[in-house]
Amino acid sequence: MSSPPELDAVVLRLIDGQTILDLACGLGKWGCLIRTSLSALEKTSMQKEYIIGTDLFLPHLLRAKYLRVYDDTIQHHISYLPFRDKSLDVVLAAEVIEHLTPENGYLLLKEMERVSRKTVIVTTPTPRVVFSGETNRIMFSPYDKHITSWRIRDFKKLGFRVYSVRTVPYFATKNFPLKLILTLLNAISFWIPELATQVIAVKKVNRDNK
Repeated sequence: MSSPPELDAVVLRLIDGQTILDLACGLGKWGCLIRTSLSALEKTSMQKEYIIGTDLFLPHLLRAKYLRVYDDTIQHHISYLPFRDKSLDVVLAAEVIEHLTPENGYLLLKEMERVSRKTVIVTTPTPRVVFSGETNRIMFSPYDKHITSWRIRDFKKLGFRVYSVRTVPYFATKNFPLKLILTLLNAISFWIPELATQVIAVKKVNRDNK
């Protein structure tokens, strides 16, 4: 699924392994970022990552495969992950869970923890962010509609540590004073998620949630 650029640096700093699963990978944005990010490489001791991209929407998956972003690509429904227990270091679901029913959302989180041996990372908009659609996408997926809202307390109850960012809306990009104010709020909202527009929930599997 698509994600705002303000998430990029925060999520990449959380990547801490060589085998990485990118769920609902879309056209391959996160695969490209992980593959080329120096910050991610530094955290994986310079060994080549093995990145798997999965998606239910076949046109996106074929596009990502054509671009050779991933070492492997798999089509499947996200509420069941076709991997062995503790078989991957990092499992990422960026801007995915809000597209699922509550039941499938909880199944997704359970499955992510099952297959990860290090870190589970989930990003999602805060409930007050209104989905407006993305008709300018190269290929529009029928699964892009937001159908649930996940609150900070929902993730905390499940043992996740929550960070966040505040995105800069398009109309503010050419208004420097407004953009500066929103950028400052972005920095503050990393530690005060209630001010944010995007939530990043992180869980260290079999470790203290630090």
